[in-house]
Amino acid sequence: SHSNTPQQQHPTAMNIVNIYAAAQAFVNGFNNDYAAKHERFEEQFWGTKMNLQNGDVPYNSEALSKTKADMEALLADDDTLREARGHLKAIENASDEIKEEDDLVKTLKIIIKTCLCYNMSDSPGAREVREETTALESVLGEKRNFMKLGYTK
Repeated sequence: SHSNTPQQQHPTAMNIVNIYAAAQAFVNGFNNDYAAKHERFEEQFWGTKMNLQNGDVPYNSEALSKTKADMEALLADDDTLREARGHLKAIENASDEIKEEDDLVKTLKIIIKTCLCYNMSDSPGAREVREETTALESVLGEKRNFMKLGYTK
């Protein structure tokens, strides 16, 4: 529900620019954080899957679990979800001219939907179960790397 403050009823062009700039800065920061975490996870995923050896980066199930947990923690973070919702609401309150096609609005909605898929704050114990299953998946994946595969008579 819209407040009756004059600023929200008739925001100045500068206020709208500032609201959009703040939302864009949030999206850029989120994208940069996610890209960095996802790249570390992918490096571990493929390094572990392919049983690669790299002196600088150890590829193992513990590191894979940690990078996956770090990536998912960003998506499950209550503050990230709250901030994305706040920016979307600020944009919606600032202008009745917002079009559904607006890329920034679409991106905020995608971030919110994605975060809702990972957010477990309403389910006590769910995060611990997720961490345990991630660790088990990583151990199973590492063991698979050493399975003798092929045709047997």
